[in-house]
Parts: sequence; structure tokens; C-alpha cells
Amino acid sequence: MPACRPVYSATDATSGSIVLCRAPDGRSLPRRGPPAASGVPGHGGPKPASSIACGEVRVSFVARRNAADVPTVSFKTPRGYLAVSTPEATAFDLVGYPQHSGGVDNVATVLAELAEQLDPAALASLAPLSPVPWAQRLGFLLERIGAADRAIQLARHVAGVVNETTALVPSAPVEGAPYDKRWRLLINVQVEPDL
Repeated sequence: MPACRPVYSATDATSGSIVLCRAPDGRSLPRRGPPAASGVPGHGGPKPASSIACGEVRVSFVARRNAADVPTVSFKTPRGYLAVSTPEATAFDLVGYPQHSGGVDNVATVLAELAEQLDPAALASLAPLSPVPWAQRLGFLLERIGAADRAIQLARHVAGVVNETTALVPSAPVEGAPYDKRWRLLINVQVEPDL
């Protein structure tokens, strides 16, 4: 079964969670599902809700404890308007949940598609809503895909708050990994975006 390609996540207060995914053929698929939950340590909430399938697309539900603080934009659907995360919030969610986003290579590919829409000041202002390693990884990946100009203010934020080095992919071995001084990041995997 092909993986769901994340586009944006959204919440509809009247009906629970909505997740927008891109089907293998490129169609956007808005799907209703159970209220999102989180099994990610440090992000609170109950265990993850079950995933659902629509044809060849599987949708998993993930939530953040501070989801109400994440900025949204209004997105028109055939059934009305949804509050959809901004491109900047989506970028942070992609690097924060790469296991739900098709892995780090797919995250880099989606970031390349979002890059022109990313506002550098908005990225920096969102950084305090997420764990510091997310900002480190996002900044590195933006530079890797040729969008370093979008990461300048984020780099200033990271320089002021980072306390320790982290790995680009926490689940991969770090022994012998090159070190990125600007982002204080161990580059423990080769990132190969589909550009």
C-alpha cells in the first residue's frame, strides 16, 4: 500500500479531526476521522487513534498538546471552511513527525514544495511552540533543499536556545556522523529529496 503523502492537517470543531492527504494519483483527499491523539513522548494526550484507509491511502491521526496555539488559515472545501495549519506550522509538523510523513527524504521533498510559501519571521516565531530539535532539523533541511534564506531567522532562534547536539534522525546510528556546527546537528543519514 503506498504511503499517504501529507499536505496539511486541520481540525473542524464540529466534526473532529480532518486530515488532508495527497493520494498516489495526486488528488487531495479530505478525510474525517476520530479526534486526534498523541503517543509522542512530551506531547501529551492518549495513545494514537487508529488509522483509517481510503482505497490505497492510509491516514494516521496525530495531535499536539498545544495544537490550539498553532496558527491556521481558512481553507475552503465543498462542505465549508476548515482551519488548516499554515505552511510554517506544517513545516514544523513534518520535521517533528517524520515517521508519519514518509521519512526524512519525503519531508525534504515536501519542504522544497512549501519553501516559497514559508515566511522566515513566521518560522522563527513558531519555533518556541515545538521542541528545539525540530527547529534544528528544519533549519538544516531548508538549507539542504536550497532555501537557506528561509532559515536565517530560525538560525538566530536556535543559536539562542540550543543546549545540546541532536541527531537529524534520532532512530539512526550517530557514530561517525558529520557535525553541522550552525544547527548543532549530527547528520547521521544522507538526505535525498525528490527534487
